[in-house]
Amino acid sequence: MALVQKLKKVERYVRYYFSYLINYPLIHPKEINFQMTNACTLRCKMCNIWKLPRNSKREIKVEEMKRILREVKNWIETRYVAFVGGEALIRMEDTLELIKYAKRLGFFTNIVSNGTLLTKKETCRKIVEAGLDRIALSLDGATRKTHDYIRGNGNFQQVIKSVKNFLSLKKEFPIKVDLTTVVMSYNFRELI
Repeated sequence: MALVQKLKKVERYVRYYFSYLINYPLIHPKEINFQMTNACTLRCKMCNIWKLPRNSKREIKVEEMKRILREVKNWIETRYVAFVGGEALIRMEDTLELIKYAKRLGFFTNIVSNGTLLTKKETCRKIVEAGLDRIALSLDGATRKTHDYIRGNGNFQQVIKSVKNFLSLKKEFPIKVDLTTVVMSYNFRELI
């Protein structure tokens, strides 16, 4: 049995590898990401998404995302759903609805956030109660000076507050809290 599982793992790896090489899907993805919006609460140095005009009429609708989730739920390889942006939580109610829906379908759910909208513990609780499995918060410097230079003045404290809020909820919920960093010339020395 162990040999069969190892061979299946190798087969999946080969399919992913060749899908990438030939730019044609030979296997379903492990994760799907929904870009909730291109609107953002920050003006980060390394990102230009905030420069795009926001047109909420062009943003993917909740019903369309639900349709995609229903279609994808039977793909054996696809177990993870991430809600990203811009800042996904600008569409808070839609994101909460989709987290609940994805959980009902059996997906592992994730949000990537800059933390600006998560400084209130009640907001974090609402998201976790909806069924969020993992939150990835952006922290791009070990110091306030570095992070705020990259992300914007005052954001370091917002991220730290958001992390503390989610960590306090770990006592009640199995939420995973991760920090993500965009490595660049300005911050890499703080990371080693």
